[in-house]
Amino acid sequence: MNHIIRQWIARAQQGEEAAVLLILQQFRPLICKYARRHRYCYDSLDEAVSVAQLAILECVHAFDLSCDDEAHKAFRRAVDRVFKRESWRFKAYMESVETALHV
Repeated sequence: MNHIIRQWIARAQQGEEAAVLLILQQFRPLICKYARRHRYCYDSLDEAVSVAQLAILECVHAFDLSCDDEAHKAFRRAVDRVFKRESWRFKAYMESVETALHV
């Protein structure tokens, strides 16, 4: 992850809205990739894009800027994990597991 994006992430973690918009713009290809990949889990592509943006923002706020090794891979894994957690397919699976445990 390059130095400019790290600066944007640091500014976004401090609450600067312009940095958040720059990050979302920079990660637009990644957002579209995840939205297309998991589109079947949502009612529409717009909902999938919205969840992907939410995943990016959650990961930006949880991102540790002190780790230098493999930071971009860790960031992508975190986005993927958040995106899958938000899908209705995963939520339906967890509800069925909870129902099975209660019975």
